[in-house]
Amino acid sequence: MGNIEASSLGTRLDTAGLGPGARPAATAFNGMLGRLAHTFDAQRAFVGRASHALRTPLASILSQAEVALLRERSPEAYRSALLSIAEGAKDSARLTDALLALTRADAAPNGTPRAPVSLAELALELERLFSPRAEASGLRFSAASPTDAVIVASRGRLREMLDALIDNALRYTPRGGEVRFGVRLEPREVVLEVVDTGLGIKPEEREQVLERFFRGSAAATSGQVGSGLGLSLVKALSAAEGARLAFDDVPGGGTRVRLTFPRPTDTPS
Repeated sequence: MGNIEASSLGTRLDTAGLGPGARPAATAFNGMLGRLAHTFDAQRAFVGRASHALRTPLASILSQAEVALLRERSPEAYRSALLSIAEGAKDSARLTDALLALTRADAAPNGTPRAPVSLAELALELERLFSPRAEASGLRFSAASPTDAVIVASRGRLREMLDALIDNALRYTPRGGEVRFGVRLEPREVVLEVVDTGLGIKPEEREQVLERFFRGSAAATSGQVGSGLGLSLVKALSAAEGARLAFDDVPGGGTRVRLTFPRPTDTPS
């Protein structure tokens, strides 16, 4: 056992010659090694995909800067190059923020303080934030909630989840479409919904879109840039918050994403 390291997690204890008292412990130890090996493999794959995803915007920034510096250019040409560099930097910043959020969710799934959150106040906040962006993209955005709707959650995590869902909905809804945030109160649950009239998610891709760095057919159809981390972040944070995440089709086209939380029993009405 002293020779087992991260690079040799495929090693297993030979249980054939062990007595009935030692065999269960050795079997359990082998199972633990198997789970550790799976975790290490997943971590290596994640780091590799993250490095590849970061390389693309960084390479674009470097290329644009090098080309701009090759010779003297007009102010307009320099401005165009700087705009391209700024877009690459924004892509890198968005990806870095998503990676940090995923790391926080993985490292401390239950370590974030929770408190009652007024969903009516949150709806007003979301409408102020996303309505101008929707209008600039030729879309309609609305957010509404019953005034007495409350859940117990980490407000920061809740905002990260809803920001990611609404961002996705706005990016994959064509001009003239609509994105809505709403809340339904059930007897024992509170359901938060983000509904859009966009491109939708193919049924065969619904599990894959929750995987880190997966980009579905809607991304190829729309030409939208992205990292493929948004929905995987929502999956990780919803699990940490004890919420259920689900997708539905919308009649006529689009997607309804539901986050279902337990309804508090001791909040004021």
